[in-house]
Order: sequence, then C-alpha cells, then structure tokens
Amino acid sequence: MSIYLTSAMTSNYIQYNLSKSTAGYNKAMDEMSSGSKLTSVADDPIGTTKAAKLSIQLSANTKELANIAQGQDVLGLAEGNQSLVIDNLQRIRDLTMQASNESYTASDKDAMLSEIRARLSEINNIANTTKYNSVKLLDGSASNFVLQIGASSSSSLNIGSALINVHTAALGVDIGAVTGSTWTTANSEAYLNTIDTAINTVSTATAKIGGYNIRLDDAASSLTSIADGMTSSKSLISDSDVATTSSDIVKYQILQQASVSILTQANQIAALALNLLGSS
Repeated sequence: MSIYLTSAMTSNYIQYNLSKSTAGYNKAMDEMSSGSKLTSVADDPIGTTKAAKLSIQLSANTKELANIAQGQDVLGLAEGNQSLVIDNLQRIRDLTMQASNESYTASDKDAMLSEIRARLSEINNIANTTKYNSVKLLDGSASNFVLQIGASSSSSLNIGSALINVHTAALGVDIGAVTGSTWTTANSEAYLNTIDTAINTVSTATAKIGGYNIRLDDAASSLTSIADGMTSSKSLISDSDVATTSSDIVKYQILQQASVSILTQANQIAALALNLLGSS
C-alpha cells in the first residue's frame, strides 16, 4: 500500500467545502431569524427592488383605505344629522297642518309656534355643530369636500354635493314674526309648501350620501383585493419559507459535521506516514 503526502491539498479542498457549508448555514439562520429571504441586496438585487416598490404601494394602499374609512365616517355623521333635520321638519309640518285647522284658538297656535321655533332653532344648532375634525359639514362650507381614494390624481371623490347647508335660512323655512292671532289657514298652507320643499332638499342630499357610500364601499373592496395580491407577491419575493429554511439548516449542519470529521482524518495522513517511518 502506498501513502502520498498530499494531505495539504485534501485539507484545503475540505476547508473550502466547510466554508461553503458554514456560509449556507449562517444565511439560513439569518433567514429563519428575520423571516426574510432578502437578508442583503446581494441575495436578489431585482427581487429587493420589486419588494421595495411593493412595500411603497402597500403603504399607499393602506392610506387610501384609511381615507375611505374617514370618508365613510364623514358621510355617516352627515347622514345621521340630516335625518335629525328631516325629523324636525316633519314635526314642524305636522304642527303646521294642525294649526291650519280653524278649531284652534290663537293661544293654541302660539303654543304650536313656540314648538316650531324651538325646532327651527335646533335645526340651526345642528347646522352649526355638525363637525368632523373641526370641519363643519352642514353649514354650506363643505361644498367641495374631496376624498383621495386612489394612487392617481384622478382617483378622488368629491362628496360636497351631499353636505348641504341646513340652516333654516338656507332651507327657506324661517317662520318670521307670525303669531297665533295672525296665523291663518292661508299662511299654514303656504308654509306647508315651504316645509315640503325643504324636506325634499334634505332628503335628496341624504340619498346622495347613500350613493357615495356605495362608491366608497366598492373602492374599499377593490383596494383590499389589490392589497391582498401585492402582499402575496411581496411574500413570494421576500418572505422566508420556514420549511425549506429549516431543512437547509439541518443540511448545512450535517455538511459541517461531515467536513470537520473528514478534515480531521485528512490531517492525520501525515502523522500516519511518520509513524510508518518510525516503525521501520
């Protein structure tokens, strides 16, 4: 049997493989601990760029969904208070119908007018106090209320036409200085027409709120679907596959152990040769 003193070459080759196994093991451990396959740009330059772009788009998508949610809050607040205005107008209409009956005295009509004026005052209070983040919604100042619900400049929705001015003066329902003794049937009938017009105006605005809510719901559904797709794509690019990474860790551990064992044996070749020389 021949023994050649080439252990240095063998050792170098084994150490090279050991270094590769160690690097693979370290990368797998980095992936496992971070949850990302892209532990450095060098891992996948193109994938890193795509993942960064998707992250930006997802961030914008999240803000757009937040804008939609705020818009729905605005519309919900406006709708609720417009309904209160309609309730008050409906009660005023009932009182006006009642007052048109000649069976009531002037004193009775004064009592009805007192409630009508109280309800008109409440309508004005609603107009003055309906606010979202300090922005008044029902005093006529929110006629150009724009929601940004998409990434492009064209992806906006102006809901201002639903945020009408509900002040009694704007609706034309102020009753003036009429008293029970001067409130005739003719006055009542004329005022009824005014109230009906006001109810129709507010009801139309409330109906628009329903339409805007449908558009916002559709936009939210679309953005959510897009976000799901982008999240999935980003995950495929950057997220670590736990099962695969776990297998890689075990594989590199085995290769490291095997390389160390073989390297130890290779380093013993020279000693074996010396032993043979000594025994001769």
